[in-house]
Amino acid sequence: NRIRKRGKEVPPMVEVVLDDYRIKSIDMRNDIADDGILSMTNTFEFKVSYSREDSRAVAELTEHVSDKETGDRFYISLTIEGIFSVSGVNGLESKKEAHVRCYDQIFPYAGQIISQLASNSGISGLILKKIPMKESSINFSNGAQEKHEGKMIRFPQ
Repeated sequence: NRIRKRGKEVPPMVEVVLDDYRIKSIDMRNDIADDGILSMTNTFEFKVSYSREDSRAVAELTEHVSDKETGDRFYISLTIEGIFSVSGVNGLESKKEAHVRCYDQIFPYAGQIISQLASNSGISGLILKKIPMKESSINFSNGAQEKHEGKMIRFPQ
């Protein structure tokens, strides 16, 4: 499915559509007793699993926001999962592009949820800072995770 453009082959464009999302987990604490300005920090983790034919993707975004001074007086840790329809993924570079697009589409939902949680707990005006993701910084695992899928682990009774 390559397209010719002025004599050059152009790979099909990567398309990513968010079909659905759900909150997987929330951990939160607000022990702020006094009024004032808080200095916040945030970090994130993001991973995407693709179907064998690269037509579906499941992305998991974990955002952690905390009080920069102590980290334990106020924090919100949210994990959200997005289900995506994907097309045009046919190699490593296009998979990296899809990865970034999944992040770009799921992030606003995480930001909205965190802002609402903070506001409902008495911390107004918290807006989650989006940390830019670059395709050049994306590394895929060697597939070790896929080797363990489908295996049953039995725990002693």
